[in-house]
Amino acid sequence: MLVHFNSQDPLDQSAQGFQICFKQFCPTSSTPSGTTTSPPTSTEEDTTSSPTSTQIYTGPPPTTTAHSTPTSPTYSPPEPTCPSGLSCANDGTLDPNTCKCICPEGLSQDTNCEELDVATGVCRIGSNDMDSYYLQVADTEVCISSSNYTDGDYEFRGTCNFEIKAQTETCQIQYYFKSPFDLYCSNLGNCEHYLQISDGINYVDNAV
Repeated sequence: MLVHFNSQDPLDQSAQGFQICFKQFCPTSSTPSGTTTSPPTSTEEDTTSSPTSTQIYTGPPPTTTAHSTPTSPTYSPPEPTCPSGLSCANDGTLDPNTCKCICPEGLSQDTNCEELDVATGVCRIGSNDMDSYYLQVADTEVCISSSNYTDGDYEFRGTCNFEIKAQTETCQIQYYFKSPFDLYCSNLGNCEHYLQISDGINYVDNAV
């Protein structure tokens, strides 16, 4: 799970910021221990696929008529302009003009979208100031917030990036916002401060 907070423009009005909390949830199987299931069996004989008699044809072989098959023009794909084997991780796309990755927000172009981008802002994990961080959560709640949350206006220094993971692949991550949730929008109605949460491997299609 990828969390990206953008707060690059200055504030000209009060805004308290955000707090979002995470913990892991590990679902358990609904099948009772020691219980197994097997597919149902059938004692009826299936006779629909078996022929009832054999027919032998003794006449001359059938004739066939030759037909010409239309041909389509041969397509030759354009020659690649980027080095072979160059790929982008985490749903990034390769720009053929620059041979660089276009990454989801929060991931670094310099690492082909494999690592978090360098952040320029200030966020918090608990009471500690953080800007970019890889966070593994367990059953205990862990919260990320904007700077000065509930103590005043948050700082608008830039961006914060976090990658959140559960302890095992079989566990899921639950997240929820705490009140207040108050991000700045300019007097012109342009909400250029935003929080983006991307859930799953496909960061672009699953952005919230």
